[in-house]
Formats: sequence, C-alpha cells, structure tokens
Amino acid sequence: SSSSSSSSSSKAGKSWFGGKPNSSSSSSAAEERRWRQWVDERFVKVLTANIYRTWDESWGTFSYMTQQSHWNWAVQQSVRLAGALLMWRVGQGMPKKYNIQGDLREALYADADSFLAAVGSNKFLGGDQPNLADLAVFGVLQAIRGTDTYNDVVMNSQIGPWLSRMVQLVGDSCEVKQVPGKAGVPAAAAA
Repeated sequence: SSSSSSSSSSKAGKSWFGGKPNSSSSSSAAEERRWRQWVDERFVKVLTANIYRTWDESWGTFSYMTQQSHWNWAVQQSVRLAGALLMWRVGQGMPKKYNIQGDLREALYADADSFLAAVGSNKFLGGDQPNLADLAVFGVLQAIRGTDTYNDVVMNSQIGPWLSRMVQLVGDSCEVKQVPGKAGVPAAAAA
C-alpha cells in the first residue's frame, strides 16, 4: 500500500546520527556490506592475532581486561595468568590459520589504511555520517582500546583522525576504567 511505502521511505532517509545519509544507491549499500564482511572475516582476526602476538602483549591484554572487570583480586590474577598463557599459545597459530602474511603489525597497519582508502576524502565510509561499516570498524577498535596494539595502530596508520571523529560522534565506551599510564587515543592521533 502507498502509506506503508511512504512510511518506510521516510525512515530510510534518516541517519542514525541525525544527518543525511551519504547515498541510498545500491552500490553504496553493497560497499557497506562488503566492508562489514571484511571486518568480520579479516580485520577482527588480524586485530586478535596482534593482541596475542607476543607473551608481553598477551599479558598486557589480559591485564587490561581484568582491570576493566569487577572481579576480586584472586579471580583477576587467575584469569590474567591462565588467559594470557592460553591465548598466547593460540595466538601463535593464528597467522597461519587466518592466512595473515608477513609481519602482523604491518598487516594491521595496511588493513587500517585500506579501510581509510575506501573512506577517501569523506569523513566516514558512510559520507558525512557513519554507516554500519564505520560502526563495525569502530567497535572492534574500541574493544582493544587500552592495549599496545590499539596505540600502535593509531600511531602507525592513517586511522587516528577517523577514529577521533567517530569518538566525537558516537562517544566513548560506556564503561572504561582509566588504567594508569594508558590513554584512550594517543594525543598525536587526536588532532
């Protein structure tokens, strides 16, 4: 019926963030789907391989995760030790399992830069406002905020300015405890 189609078209013209969407064309929708799939099939795996790449990074990742928890000290220490050991061992096989070639950090920087190349001169992949692919990339990066991997990808790729725009628009995570000596976005990237 005509009333339901006009209702759905008015909903389709709205953005999650109050602005106009970049485009409603099928090509931009296909690009958004492709990048969302890339996040699930590639980016998450490269990030995960990086946070468990070395014993120190695995330990640091679990230290950060347990500091964010509400667990008592004994549980935190048990999870930190067992989790770091297990995931460090699992992490050793991730590059081969997920076909990540060469240096893991360089693969991460290249992946971040390939996403930014798709964003191009726009503020976001969605244009002036983020689309679901922007939110997917942002979400997985926010999940590792506070780790050395997060700080390295922000400092050694082109993702910092995009990430700062996302934080300004979407906001920070709802609950992140500040860890002494660690910052959210390095100052050089926040500019």
